[in-house]
Amino acid sequence: MLARKQSMMAAVAVAMVGFGAFAFQSTSAGSGGSAKTVVINVTTGPDEIMSVVTALHVAEDALDDGRHVVLFFNGRGVTVPVKRLHQDLSLGDERPLWVMLDELVGRGAEVLVARESARILNMADAEFMNGTQLGQWGGSVFCKMHGESVVFTY
Repeated sequence: MLARKQSMMAAVAVAMVGFGAFAFQSTSAGSGGSAKTVVINVTTGPDEIMSVVTALHVAEDALDDGRHVVLFFNGRGVTVPVKRLHQDLSLGDERPLWVMLDELVGRGAEVLVARESARILNMADAEFMNGTQLGQWGGSVFCKMHGESVVFTY
């Protein structure tokens, strides 16, 4: 009786491990479906460079993982994806912010800016880097998000 109970428990354990492996595989970005979306919500400006650099590194990691990345700049964050960003602005030995951002866009990341945040800060559409999508407050970000989206805020 004890041997039979131990055999059943072993079979249940094997089944659980198998199911867990299947569940993990089906939620990974490379499981054959469309890439999962990661939204990086940047609300801080270049004056809080550590937060901005961290956000850009998370975006790089998401792209490395095969995810679709949306960089959503709002609040003071709208002062980051601009043409006039100081060319040498970096954190320690990191690449300059503009280089990091340019590389992310080159790898397929989308840049969205909340036009109302820019308007409040007296910024014009022409100030933003090429390819920037401007939308009212944040409405345009919702059409980029799907059922399996993840949002990080910096």
